Amino acid sequence: AVHEGFEEEGHDGDGMWWRTVAQEKECTLEKRHLNAESSDLARAVTDASGGVITDSTAGSLDCEFVLECCLRGGLEVEDDLNLICELHVGLERQGPGSPEMTVKALSFVDGLNGDSQVVDLGCGTGGQTMVLAQNIAGHITGVDRFPGFISVFNDNARKLGVQHRVRGVVGSMESLSFPQEGLDLIWSEGAIASIGFERGLNYWKQFLKPGGHVAITYESWFTDERPAEIEKWWTDAVPEMNTVGHNVVTMQKAGYVPVAVFLLPEHCWTENYFIPRHVAGRELLARYAGNSKVEALVANMEYEAELYSKYKQYYGYAFFIGKKA
Repeated sequence: AVHEGFEEEGHDGDGMWWRTVAQEKECTLEKRHLNAESSDLARAVTDASGGVITDSTAGSLDCEFVLECCLRGGLEVEDDLNLICELHVGLERQGPGSPEMTVKALSFVDGLNGDSQVVDLGCGTGGQTMVLAQNIAGHITGVDRFPGFISVFNDNARKLGVQHRVRGVVGSMESLSFPQEGLDLIWSEGAIASIGFERGLNYWKQFLKPGGHVAITYESWFTDERPAEIEKWWTDAVPEMNTVGHNVVTMQKAGYVPVAVFLLPEHCWTENYFIPRHVAGRELLARYAGNSKVEALVANMEYEAELYSKYKQYYGYAFFIGKKA
């Protein structure tokens, strides 16, 4: 089942704060029929243990975004999260980005050392987290809603030989249990929109040490005006989506000194995400031949990629790096 939070808190010999989960089971969702208007993002999927996952508590934006696409298409949601997890779990990344962009963002963060405490929220299978682990010496905790992702995350840490200081746990990015002012760096690529840019920045700040950093990627408009088709698509998915400049001001008002902002290049979307996701989608269609739900899921993802190709000059991900004032 998808666990609402961590079940046991501990403190290991290396100084990493973490919580263990008694059992990491694959997402098992109770069948539920959901109806949603195209602009209605308030929906829930009931898990097997009776808990509720909403768009504001999901741990990974990109997988959650696909579910929103299904709802906007008027589909009945029946284990769609399981399918989304199955499609994304084999990908190196669960959203746009690249190792080069991760390293570039990290270059704006100072003061890290072997004792530093770092958290990657909405970490997925840890593509970017393992890049962090190869470039900093501190302790890293990855947090994601989906147990299947965390299982792969911890396998990846073992393969790199960094499991003694890099650990993935199942949990919610809006219900953290780290010590107040105990973290040196909060990282999050492509996930903060699931709880809101402003809300996430304000909530996470309490866990950062004075002078600690936050580094996040977030969907942003590049222009003040854009075609109605792409505006509606993204407004439905991320209602508070705004321009890069507006987001910098939001970060500043939340109590951070903006350190750097840069845009992710096109290949972060195409070569590193859409193309491998397209291949995974074809494989999913083959495994579930004739399944209308799978067909609709993949069709919506393909439509997202088509929209990016058509309107990429108007939007994309921006990397925002800020320092707690």
